[in-house]
Amino acid sequence: MDNLLDKGNKLRFNNFAYGIRELSRHILHNLSPDKEVINCVWYKNDSKKPGQLTRAERVKYAIQKGLPDKFVETFYETEDLFLEVFLVIRCC
Repeated sequence: MDNLLDKGNKLRFNNFAYGIRELSRHILHNLSPDKEVINCVWYKNDSKKPGQLTRAERVKYAIQKGLPDKFVETFYETEDLFLEVFLVIRCC
């Protein structure tokens, strides 16, 4: 944080952004281990490089783990329906 506050440092924003990017990379690697992501039914290797995961794949794993896409879509559709029913019941 001291680097960001150093107004004499022309690269302070660049250094801060780099630090945040590395922090997010570290967090994503902890939340989404390579082996776990690769073993998911929805994994397609979007990077086209063997064993190299994209950030999007890591984020997807962090959110839905190994659940199939269809299950997640159905869950959210059902959740929306429950919310609508709840709002109707609450209003009456």
